[in-house]
Amino acid sequence: MTPTSKVVIETTEVDSKKSTILQDVVVKERQVNLLFNGQELGVIDCIQDSLRELALGFLFTEGYLRKKDELKRIFLSDNSSLLMVETLAYEPKEEDFIRPIGTSSKSRWPSLRPEGYEEALNPVVSDLVVSYEQVIGLNLQFDYLSVLLASTRATHGAALCTNSKIIRLFEDIGRFNAIDKMVGFTFFEEIPSSDKLVFFSGRVSSGIITKLLRIGVPVIISRDYPTDQAIELAREKGITVVGAVKEDKFIIFTHGERVDLGSKAKTCF
Repeated sequence: MTPTSKVVIETTEVDSKKSTILQDVVVKERQVNLLFNGQELGVIDCIQDSLRELALGFLFTEGYLRKKDELKRIFLSDNSSLLMVETLAYEPKEEDFIRPIGTSSKSRWPSLRPEGYEEALNPVVSDLVVSYEQVIGLNLQFDYLSVLLASTRATHGAALCTNSKIIRLFEDIGRFNAIDKMVGFTFFEEIPSSDKLVFFSGRVSSGIITKLLRIGVPVIISRDYPTDQAIELAREKGITVVGAVKEDKFIIFTHGERVDLGSKAKTCF
């Protein structure tokens, strides 16, 4: 985590009896302009940490990149406000995009995903199994490693894991940013992912499931709940969704055959 990811400010805490002046820590939000082969794609609201992974994760899951050897250059300006990615592949024209170019909201960023993109993604095939104890253990590791969340209470986290250990955790102010960083790390380091899982802090939408399908991760474990469309897509594509993880319990939403409950097993999925 970079030292610029948080800042101390003066605040006033108010309760039913008094007000108190405090020194509080807040996350430091910045804007980064992303360019791809000279084409401005939009502005990312983010923390200035792991920006290479953030850009690569977005570009890979949105269809701009297919493999690492297409990369030519990644340039980050001195003040981290401009991030440029150049590739050896073709340079898309405006008519190639299925969403407009230059919008500031990331949910409306331009995309090169073809019609029926989600349907064309291959189902995940994996022998990965995670036990009840491992899920609870990963939750404890996530707490320990989420340094920015602990100090600011204002970030999401996404971690690439084995079934028993967090390999790398990424934090950001946006849940899609955190996922993109994790995907970008997996993409750039060329890490096999069919035997890995993702531990996540946020709501699991169909967009999150789609990004995981791009790297072939078979399991996502989240502290929050999935949406109905996320459940439907995960069921269809073979992804195990575990949500609502607490200190000693969780809910299995899809493909529970990958979760070994041992003596706790009462229902067959």
